[in-house]
Amino acid sequence: MHKSLQRLMMAAMIGLALLTTTGCQVPNTVLNKRAAEAIERHELDRAEGYLTRAVAQNSRDWLAYYQLGIVRMKLDRPLDAQLSLEKALTLNPRGPETSAIIDLLAESLLAQDKSTHLVGLLEQTARDYGTVEDYVRMAKFESRMGDVDGARLALNKAAAIADPADPTPYEAMLSFYESLGNGEMATVALRHLYYLRPNDPNVANALRRYGLVPGPTVGLPPRTSLEGDILKTEPFTPTAGPIDPVDPRTVVPPEKPTLP
Repeated sequence: MHKSLQRLMMAAMIGLALLTTTGCQVPNTVLNKRAAEAIERHELDRAEGYLTRAVAQNSRDWLAYYQLGIVRMKLDRPLDAQLSLEKALTLNPRGPETSAIIDLLAESLLAQDKSTHLVGLLEQTARDYGTVEDYVRMAKFESRMGDVDGARLALNKAAAIADPADPTPYEAMLSFYESLGNGEMATVALRHLYYLRPNDPNVANALRRYGLVPGPTVGLPPRTSLEGDILKTEPFTPTAGPIDPVDPRTVVPPEKPTLP
């Protein structure tokens, strides 16, 4: 018997057993709690059984659908996870957990190589919510899909709309440019971080690894607009081509620093 069919049958049997052994309907709050505990124990088939029962009882239980998405991604069933997560997002479009739902939904689409669908999701959520987190998410997934220019633009947008004291865009930039091996632009991101966190020893040590001595003139103030790239003064054009290579005469990091 196919493994996925076996799992579905197991989930149905667990759901039936719940009703048979108790003789009454188990509240969804209890089913969701039991499912969460089963997930922690890596009892994924059991968790799916609880959650299948929960959504059968209440088709508007966003938490059950979200947890189903988690379970089905862990079971390497991204399509089933996608369907559950889309339902969860529809039912809970503006809650504290919405961002986590979108993150996992994006992962499910990437796992299926649904790049067009994924880009649509990222653009839609950026339009609907327009937060720094949305643009950082867009940059992360566009980078993973190989769209370096799109990722750069998304990071610049994140920096432009962020609170001046928020280091999130520059932390994301640092990770992005280090992943590309672009020490020049990673250094610029670090200088922005140093401006915001001058007493952070991790930032100071990272600057030293790139050959810079921390001090009053090293920090760069936060971005305040989308005019120009984070590094260059000319306007940023997404189709301009690959990122400039690192100039070994100016930046010679012995290793890639990673902030905790």
